[in-house]
Amino acid sequence: MTRRLVSAWAGDKRGAAAVEAALILPVAVGMLGLIAIWAQGLTIQRKVTLAARTITDLVSQQGSLTGGSAGAVNQSTVDALLNNAANVLYPVVNPTSGTNPVTGTNVANMTMVVSEIKVDPSGATATVQWSEPMPSHGTALPTTAGSVQLPNSVAPAGSYLIMGTVTYAYTPPVIGESVGPYTLQDTIYLAIRQWTSLSLNVGK
Repeated sequence: MTRRLVSAWAGDKRGAAAVEAALILPVAVGMLGLIAIWAQGLTIQRKVTLAARTITDLVSQQGSLTGGSAGAVNQSTVDALLNNAANVLYPVVNPTSGTNPVTGTNVANMTMVVSEIKVDPSGATATVQWSEPMPSHGTALPTTAGSVQLPNSVAPAGSYLIMGTVTYAYTPPVIGESVGPYTLQDTIYLAIRQWTSLSLNVGK
């Protein structure tokens, strides 16, 4: 009788399977959670890139002729475009007003800055001509000796570009308190569409 019980116990693998499941399940659930967090972060990064492209593209099309081949755009126009471009990050960012400053869900986690830069003779750097942040959600780049490092072959030396930068402080769910927020960022450069350069009419 004892021999039968020992033999039956040795041949029953349900207990071993239960132990294996107990060990593997938490790991599998954790990996699935990390994949979900990674996918969410990737989605937000794409929205950040799209927002940067949107604001750069819109500003590069603005302005009116001021003389020769140069143009100018009003500061109020640029501010309105910056505020509206925040909607590109919806539903991660959900603006509830288009006024200055824009308010809403997670708006404080983002910054948006658009600038005009002039490519230096080296072609590798550029000097900031003017810079306008999204009101209360960004910081203007310094124009006094302000220089920007450019990717390779962005534009010919001496040309002017519009540069848009968007950042978002992403706090992963569940693990956010332990790992802290990650800064998701992208910068887009585009040529000015109608003019050789585009000045900013401050205060208008």
